[in-house]
Amino acid sequence: MNERDLRDNIPNLVSRLIQMPSVNPPGYTVNIAGFIRDWLGDLGFRSEVREYIKDKPNVIARVGKGKPVLILNGHMDVVPPGDESRWVYPPFSGKVVEGRIYGRGATDMKGGLAVIMTVFAELAPLIERQGSGTLIFSATADEETGGHPGVEALVRDGVLVGDAAIVAEPSGGFRYYIGEKGLCQVKLVARGRPAHGSLPVLGDNAIMKLIRAISRAEELINEFNRGIKLPSELMEAIKNSAEVYLEVSRGSGLNLTLSDFERVVGTVSFNPGVIRGGSKINMVPDYAELELDMRFHRESHRTR
Repeated sequence: MNERDLRDNIPNLVSRLIQMPSVNPPGYTVNIAGFIRDWLGDLGFRSEVREYIKDKPNVIARVGKGKPVLILNGHMDVVPPGDESRWVYPPFSGKVVEGRIYGRGATDMKGGLAVIMTVFAELAPLIERQGSGTLIFSATADEETGGHPGVEALVRDGVLVGDAAIVAEPSGGFRYYIGEKGLCQVKLVARGRPAHGSLPVLGDNAIMKLIRAISRAEELINEFNRGIKLPSELMEAIKNSAEVYLEVSRGSGLNLTLSDFERVVGTVSFNPGVIRGGSKINMVPDYAELELDMRFHRESHRTR
């Protein structure tokens, strides 16, 4: 397959990847990893599989030798599709309509994954002929829940070590980013005392405890954000990101401004994502938990 054929085949490749569900949780990547390995093999490239958790393999291929080392990375898992009845086209159809590809993961990130697969296939022969360093392709698992058996394990084991990396996450068609906010996800657990719902005074409601804890956590994050002083070298990057988000939000019907997005990008975000608690409507719950998602800049620091 020549370069033109490879590029022309990208829409079909994206569609095929979407048709292999890899929803996380559970995030199993056996089928899609096997497909990618076969695809590389059909083009004459050898690849290896690293599996740190059963049914969550990673695929790595490399060409060339020496420095510089460039890593192309994309993850294979996707977030759940939600209520499938609300999709115009089925989430795992990979349907192509008027130049657009529809399906769960079309942008995040099976579209990007197809692109870096193609880039690797195009550049690999050139790198091998010219001896211009090393190119590594990596299709990794479990990014949507932290990447521990994926990128984290591969970096820890020295499999993904390079001078630079390109991660094909969606960031707009005409922009690229040189940094990301860090991730902090925590679980808050509240314990109480069970009782019958007719006499709640005999119990200790864990859900009410958790509600108060969520409110207090939000207050603490807001207080922390008011004390953040961003380094001057980050301001341009923050404005750039805010402009992208504002552009994407247009047409959504939301009355958002550039300063709204600058504030979000430049502070710690606060999102209670999952809450669980109680066992029966007429029982005082003795257990409740919250999964809390926060994003932050490593470079941010507090003023005194």
